[in-house]
Amino acid sequence: MNTAIEHHLATRSARPQLDAAIEHHAMRRGGVRQRQEAVAELGLRGIADTQPSTRPCRTAEDLVMMWGYGLMSALTVGMVARDVVEDGGTHPEIRAISRIAAGGDRPGNSCRDLRALYKLEDCGFSPPLVTPLTLLDATQAQVNIDHPIIVAHELLGDIYEHYPREFQDRILGSADGSSLRAFWAGMRDDDPRVVRHELRKRPGWRDWCIPCAMHEDGVPFKKALPAASLNVSQWSSLLGFGSSTWDTRFLWDALASGVDSCDTQPHRWKVKIWDWEWMLSGRYSTKDPWDNPWPKGSLRARRAGKCFAGGYFAALVQLRNDIKHGVEHYGLHHFQSELMCSWCPANRTHCVPYVFCYFDCLIVRAVACYACWFPG
Repeated sequence: MNTAIEHHLATRSARPQLDAAIEHHAMRRGGVRQRQEAVAELGLRGIADTQPSTRPCRTAEDLVMMWGYGLMSALTVGMVARDVVEDGGTHPEIRAISRIAAGGDRPGNSCRDLRALYKLEDCGFSPPLVTPLTLLDATQAQVNIDHPIIVAHELLGDIYEHYPREFQDRILGSADGSSLRAFWAGMRDDDPRVVRHELRKRPGWRDWCIPCAMHEDGVPFKKALPAASLNVSQWSSLLGFGSSTWDTRFLWDALASGVDSCDTQPHRWKVKIWDWEWMLSGRYSTKDPWDNPWPKGSLRARRAGKCFAGGYFAALVQLRNDIKHGVEHYGLHHFQSELMCSWCPANRTHCVPYVFCYFDCLIVRAVACYACWFPG
């Protein structure tokens, strides 16, 4: 949705005489076909087709941005815009939002009407990979669910194909690849992140390999007691930049923390390893994580084996999580145990004081291969 927001910011405009047409369109009764006819009849093609306004509407800009980030629903945007108008706001754009999103006779169509107003098209992203999981409910009975995962190498390909400017800023870090070359030029050959990494086997990796990180942590999603949290996995490019993590991190999956499961963690690790191996190859996957071919005629089958980013590929060189997450999900020794390090003999006894635990012992061990990143 970030690109849709930038499209709005770059093309926002309005004209006073548009208000009457928008109001007529918003109040028009009927379904999709009738509204499309009303649009054609009135010549209403969205704000992007109108003449430039004398000044931008900062309130409308912020509302649409909050909507794009998923922090506010379309209906709420319309209600806030309506309140602004009732308090004396006269800008054509804020009045248009209030009428399209909240003033019509179909409040449930607020999202559709806002998209039509700003001529926002579908992002063009690949559908999530739906994977089966077997969970245990409160009675310890097995429950099968479909768990969606936003495949990283497919999302990277979609950004490259549909949003080249976003690819430059959020992934590559520059328009000419200079940030990519500077990153690798500043790294020593014996850096533990790459000394035994598979990326070194790829020719020209210093010019084509995008260094990435994966961040995992629990986030609250239910404040009322009993409280609950989500175990969220995200990935990002180490070269990307933006005003906040909203701009640089991309969701991989989210699953309720503490869910009892028969196969949750091994299942997720298998998919992650599969995904990052294809990221490193620079090509779309030819089979699913369980070595099954994609269904004939599907989007994944049509592009199987093709380059997803014009020759660029990506490598996982950094994991970001707190110690508690490392203990619970990566099988590391507990930080309060006698043997707190999983890769060196440091302990809390007088034999080998823990102060001699060398910091990079975990990193050196972890970069041996992708299978070492994830237990099981």
